[in-house]
Amino acid sequence: NAYAINDPERFPYVEGVAPQVDFEARLIAGGENTTTTVIGTTPDYPYVRDFYLAKGQFISDDDITRKGLVAVLGHGVAQTLFGDSEPIGKSVRLAVGPPSMSITFNFRVIGVMEPKGATATGDEDDLMFIPLPTMQARIPFLRNPQGLSNVFQI
Repeated sequence: NAYAINDPERFPYVEGVAPQVDFEARLIAGGENTTTTVIGTTPDYPYVRDFYLAKGQFISDDDITRKGLVAVLGHGVAQTLFGDSEPIGKSVRLAVGPPSMSITFNFRVIGVMEPKGATATGDEDDLMFIPLPTMQARIPFLRNPQGLSNVFQI
C-alpha cells in the first residue's frame, strides 16, 4: 500500500511515494483529438519522477480529497490539442471505450508539464495526469471484482 510506505514513522528514509494507475484514452478539445496514456496519481508524482511543470499547477491534496475533474497535460498532448493557444482553464474531454459505447468525462486543464521526451518507459510528453481517486471512482474497468482499485505502480 502506497500510503503505508509513505508513513515516516515506519519508513523514515522514504522521501516520497506516488502511486499510479494508467490506461489509454481518447482526448478531445475543440476540433482536435489524440489517444494518450492517462495516469491517475498523487501530488508527489513530479518530485518522485523528477518531472516538473512548465506552467500552471499539478494535482493538489484538495483535488485528491474532492476527486476533482482536473488534468495536467504532457507537453506534447497540450501542443496537439491546443497548438499555440493557452490550455490552462480549458476543457478536455476524456473518452474511454469504443466510440459507439464510450464513457466520457470533461476535465479542466490546470497545468502543463515541461518537455521531457522519450524515456525507457515511453514518451513522457504524451501523457495526461488526473487525481488517482478521481480515476478510481469514475473508471469502472479499473476495479477488480471486489470493487477495489488496482494500483499498477508505486
